[in-house]
Parts: sequence; C-alpha cells; structure tokens
Amino acid sequence: METSGRYEAVLVKYNYGATVDYVYRLFLCSANERCDFTATDDAFLVADHMEGMSVTWLNEKTVAINYDKAWIFKHSNFSRKNDEMYEIRLNALGAYSL
Repeated sequence: METSGRYEAVLVKYNYGATVDYVYRLFLCSANERCDFTATDDAFLVADHMEGMSVTWLNEKTVAINYDKAWIFKHSNFSRKNDEMYEIRLNALGAYSL
C-alpha cells in the first residue's frame, strides 16, 4: 500500500483456489475511508502471474505500478476521485509481460 496523502493505492491479492494463479487488483482508496475490496469492478488494474511488482506514487496525482512479469486483463490509465483526475502508469521492467 502506498499513499499520496489523500489517497492510498492498494494492491490486493486474491486467491481463487488451486487451479488458478493469484489475481491482483489495484484500488485507489480515500486515505480516511474504508475501501470495499469486494467491489472488484472498481479496480483499476486486474492481473495475474505478477512478479517483481511495486506500487509507487510519483507525485500527488500519479501512481506507478512497476513489474517484471504480469498478465494484465484490465487496466485504466486514469481514475476520477471526487472530481479530481489521477493517472495510473504501468511500467514493464522485465523482458516478459503480456
């Protein structure tokens, strides 16, 4: 979990059983409110097979997800929270990513 002061970028790891890999979802949550991680449609990133990942705020309105490897199923490069826009950047650092 990383914070910009007003919002937290929370990467949640879900386990759906032995036949599938862990699924990761990124949420932007207000720093002073509880986030509903069951509302999976609110995630700004959905991926699995993630390796070497980190979440970092580059400035107050830009969060970067760095990873070596990932299968990305959903990504939104922006988020609107309380009439403010936030950028979500993906940075593939490894030689292999989809």
